Amino acid sequence: MSLKEYNKKRNFNETPEPEGRSDDSNQSRFVVQRHQASHLHYDLRLEIDHALKSWAVPKGPSMNTQDKRLAIQTEDHPISYLTFSGSIPKGNYGAGTMDIWDNGTFSIYDNSEGNALEQWRNGSLKIEFHGKKIKGKFGLFRTREVNGRAQWLLIKKEDACATELDYDAEDFSSTAKKKVLAQQQQKPFTLQLPLCWPPRGRNRFRNPAGFTRSNGMGIALSVRYKEEPCN
Repeated sequence: MSLKEYNKKRNFNETPEPEGRSDDSNQSRFVVQRHQASHLHYDLRLEIDHALKSWAVPKGPSMNTQDKRLAIQTEDHPISYLTFSGSIPKGNYGAGTMDIWDNGTFSIYDNSEGNALEQWRNGSLKIEFHGKKIKGKFGLFRTREVNGRAQWLLIKKEDACATELDYDAEDFSSTAKKKVLAQQQQKPFTLQLPLCWPPRGRNRFRNPAGFTRSNGMGIALSVRYKEEPCN
């Protein structure tokens, strides 16, 4: 475990991130943080060997067994990063907004190949997550190295927690929930169009009573047609 790279990349006079210090705790905790940096991604961190082993997951975790999510290994983070959320100022490493997407504990469901640290070193982690959004058995496998960074794959295993539906981590983020709430709070408005709108062509139709439709953003539009000569 070394936090030298973590500390070297950061100016703690400018960033609100916690300084990298040794910590003797080892409670098998995890956190997934939504990181809106230059590119949106998710950071997976596992408490192993008194630090947080970390991966950047561009598409976020998936509960669908058919999804193989790229996970790029990054530097170890301090244990105190488990609860970090906030804005990293522009000009600093990882500048952007970071929120906690999910957290909890994890366990090794198959220890025939060693404990968490040994499996991490061997590039094959067999993890069971105990979180609110990410649950059940996963495999985390090292595949190759690109530009000095180990590339891993995060894959959901078949169990009672798995889904066959399309899974997008963004759908479960607090940001997505805020957008939906904001859309729901917007009042419908009435748009008046000529009675025979569109004025020309085979697709012209009449609807003098009006009707309600969606504008594609979850906002109801009350559309009414008024008596108006068509040119």
